[in-house]
Amino acid sequence: INRQYLTKNDLMVLDLIAHNNWKRPIYFAVTTGSEAYLGLEEYFQLEGLAYRLVPIKNSENEMSQGGRVHTDIMYDNIMNKFSSGVGAPRRTDGVRLGTLKTESRAGSLLVSNGRQAEPSHAASVPGTMRGTIT
Repeated sequence: INRQYLTKNDLMVLDLIAHNNWKRPIYFAVTTGSEAYLGLEEYFQLEGLAYRLVPIKNSENEMSQGGRVHTDIMYDNIMNKFSSGVGAPRRTDGVRLGTLKTESRAGSLLVSNGRQAEPSHAASVPGTMRGTIT
């Protein structure tokens, strides 16, 4: 931790990590500031709109590319589980209709980029998500 103080939130997270023994997954939202990550980014795995804390340190190559991304879990979370709004209707291709928020755009682009590298899944990513979303 690269600061000289800890908040109550920090103490709670550190206590959770210390006593969890990897029995349940621990997630950090991608929408929070990096100060909430307590310097644990090297142990994060992106799984949609959340980072999962894993007991495996990212390699230098992975860190230079933004960290480890589990594309199968991320794809399922973004395409099948994430909703851009409460009660948003689902299109037949798995994308929920509604306004995409900033964090979902980033996630969609990452899923798209990861899936394009895997030919077996490239066709399942909607065309609008393969390009640049502005």
